[in-house]
Amino acid sequence: MLLAHIKLVMQFGRSADFNSWEYVPDHRGETVYSTETGESKEITAPGDYPENTTTIAPLTPYDKWDGEKWVTDTEAQHSAAVEAAEAQRQSLIDAAMASISLIQLKYRLGGS
Repeated sequence: MLLAHIKLVMQFGRSADFNSWEYVPDHRGETVYSTETGESKEITAPGDYPENTTTIAPLTPYDKWDGEKWVTDTEAQHSAAVEAAEAQRQSLIDAAMASISLIQLKYRLGGS
């Protein structure tokens, strides 16, 4: 049973001097996340996990890696929410102004 498990996560490989065999970690098919950007990447080659990666997925686009876990940058999250609200507000104002202009035009044309 233990040997079967080892085959799933390890692969045989030649040592650097080609005089012996060694086990090489095999994480192919696993997804890792960059601790710098949070971007995901699938492992496609045998070997250790790439540097600056973790198998733990960030929960939000505003998560930053603290060395052990993802921590949400609440200031960045709040700023993005305020920015989105401002954009929505401006979009609604623009739509209202367009409607008012159309109503005024119809009123002027109908009143002549």
